Formats: sequence, structure tokens, C-alpha cells
Amino acid sequence: MKSIKTSILSRLAALLFGAALFGLASQSALALTQSGTSITNKATLSYSVGAVVQTVIESAPLGNSTAGAGAGTVTSFTVDDKVNLTVSNGTAANVAPGATNVNSTKFTITNNGNATQGYNLTAANTASTTVGAGVTDNFDSGAFSIYLNTGCDGVTVGALVAGGVINSVAAGAPVCVFVQAASIPLTQVNNDAAVITLKAVTTWPNPLAAAEEPAAVVANAVVLNNSGSANTAGVDVVFADIAGVAAGDVATDGAHSAYGAYKVATAVLTVTKTATLLCDAVNGVTNPKNIPGSMTGWTITISNGAAGAPATLTTISDALSVAQLTLDLGQAAALTVPTNAATCIAGPGTKGFKVTVPVARILGGSAAGSNTVSYFTTASDGDGVEFTSPNITATFATILPIDGGTGHATAGLLNAGESVSVMFNTLVQ
Repeated sequence: MKSIKTSILSRLAALLFGAALFGLASQSALALTQSGTSITNKATLSYSVGAVVQTVIESAPLGNSTAGAGAGTVTSFTVDDKVNLTVSNGTAANVAPGATNVNSTKFTITNNGNATQGYNLTAANTASTTVGAGVTDNFDSGAFSIYLNTGCDGVTVGALVAGGVINSVAAGAPVCVFVQAASIPLTQVNNDAAVITLKAVTTWPNPLAAAEEPAAVVANAVVLNNSGSANTAGVDVVFADIAGVAAGDVATDGAHSAYGAYKVATAVLTVTKTATLLCDAVNGVTNPKNIPGSMTGWTITISNGAAGAPATLTTISDALSVAQLTLDLGQAAALTVPTNAATCIAGPGTKGFKVTVPVARILGGSAAGSNTVSYFTTASDGDGVEFTSPNITATFATILPIDGGTGHATAGLLNAGESVSVMFNTLVQ
């Protein structure tokens, strides 16, 4: 029984010791010894002469040994500057053709070294670089500006990084930025992409921390590598960065770079207009002909393709050929197709426009409709579809109001895969 208890205690002690080592390893990974730190080791000697214990000899600070026979020496050195950084980026930023002053997703520059450093940032277009599935460079965006991303939240645009100069980033700390493109060409189509690079070159911080830098360095000057030279008593500089993606960005060059991209995401809109012969005054609805007095049903449909981005529709207009066609003013309650199939005569009411959507959502227009069908008057009364001869005009902010419950947070919004149709009838004069 005693041996079992001893075994358990031994295992427990080993586990606790391992956990303590893990904790120490984790702590050491979190913080590097600061550049410029002076490390001094002191040696202590105890001895006897004959049987008499003598006074302890200690090596004194700064290499000055204590007086007396066999005085000791001290070992002291200054921690050098390890320059190490990474630049990283997330997914491509979706942009619209013709957009101006558009931001990339955030770039994060992290100081992985052991001293406060500054950075010079440069953004550039690339050529035919593929970044992730489906994002291949095929155009160049406009000129670049760099802005801070306040709080590194990927959303908040902060101050302009004037000249691309980041003055001071503490050891172990990140700083986040957006690269803003002045323009996206209007001619670009869905899924086109402009791939860019952001490169950070390490500089001395502003203000300088004297204990951390070699003598005579200048704030915001590019840091020079000293790893190939003999170790000095002061602060030397060793580059430890990995290679980046920008042209010429090799390992241990005091710089790092990453890709970003602007991906064109636009609506894939189509507009179709169909005409259906409904009846004529001689044949009714049986084999009707396009003779004077015949009635035609018109349907204008706006569709957003399944691969498109959401689009906010504004207006659509149709100029009616009033010299040959008369608008059917519709019924008192709702447009019927045709208004009067037996006689092919225009209706006496005012509800001459019909709007349909395939998926239920809030619609403007008359209360006589549903969430997939609504009716609008032919009068110019601001209900969303107006007729001011010769123009029929549909205003989608009124026809398609905000409906957050169906993912339509903006009036007139037509999401990918959705459509809306405007219908009316005319008679040939």
C-alpha cells in the first residue's frame, strides 16, 4: 500500500513539475528580454586556509573585483536587438466597379522582436498573382493611401499614415492598417481582382529609446543588420525575419510583406421585357390578332443572378408609344389579365399596374395585394409606379420597402437570386 501511495505522489509531483515548466516556457514565449538590457553575473568564492575559513571573495559589479588575494572578475554583456516582424492579411475586400477610396481588409504588422521599432510601409500592385481560390490578379487599382485600423477591429478607419511611416510599435505589439485604393475601374466585372502587397521595412523608433539602439542612430532611419560583424559591447542588430511575398523581400532583410486584394463583387442584373397578346375585339381570347383594339400584356422583370452581389434598385422607366398604344387603366381593385376577356375592353378603374416577387416580402402599393403581389394606380400619386404620358416609371425604394425579416435592410434591395416584375396592359389604337 505504501509503495502505491509513493508511486501516486511521484507521478503527481512529475505532473506538477511538467506544468511548471510549461508555464515557464509559455511565459518566455510571450516576452523577449528587452534590447539594451545589461546582464551581469557575479561569482562568489568560499575557501579556507588550513583549517581557518577565510572571507568570501565576490566578483564586483562592472568587472571591479573585491580587494584581496584571488580577487574575482565579473561577466557582463548587453542584450542585442533582434529585429523580427510579420505582415499578415485576411480575405479579399469586395468592391464595386467604379468605386473610389475603397479599403482593403486589414493588414496586421506585428513586432516580434525585443525592442520598440518603427516601420516604413509601402503598398504596390502585383502582376498575375493568385491569392486563394478564385482570386487572381487581372487589373490594377488606383493610387494607394494607408490608414490606421483603430483597435485592429477590421472596421474602424483611423488616421492617415502620412508617408507610410509608423513611428513606434512596442516589442510584441501589433499595429493594423487599411490600404485604400483611389479607384476601381468602372469596366471591371464580377470576380475580377486586383492583388496588392504591403511591405513593412524596420526603422528606428521615434522617439528613440537610447538604451535600446546603437549610438548615433537617427529616428525613422532604416535599421542596418550587424549580424555579420563582430559582437560589440553595445547594442548590435540581428535580422531574424522570414521572407515575404513582395519582389525582393528575402529572409533576414529587416522587412516583411503580405498579399491583399480587391475583388470585384457586383450585381449580375438582367432586365427582360415580354409582350403577350391577350385578346382582340373580334376573336376575343381565341387565336387573337394584333389588330386595332387588341390587348397586349407587358411584363418587365429585373433579376439578380445567384452569383451576384446585392443591388439597390432605384428606378426603371418605359416610354409608351402613345401614338399607337393606350394604357389600360385597370380595375377598381386590381389589374386583371386581360381586363375583360370577353369584350377586350379596357377597365374603368385605376389599379393598372401589378408588381410581383417570387419570394414573399413587404411590398408597397395597395392593401389588396399580398406579400408576393401588389397593385399600383396609373395616376401620378407617388405610390411607386407612375404614368406621366408617355413614361411609365417604377420607383423601387417605394415598391420594395425595408423588410429586415427577409434580409432586405435597404429599401429597393434586390439580393442575389431574387427578381421583381412590373406588369401592365395596353390596347392598340
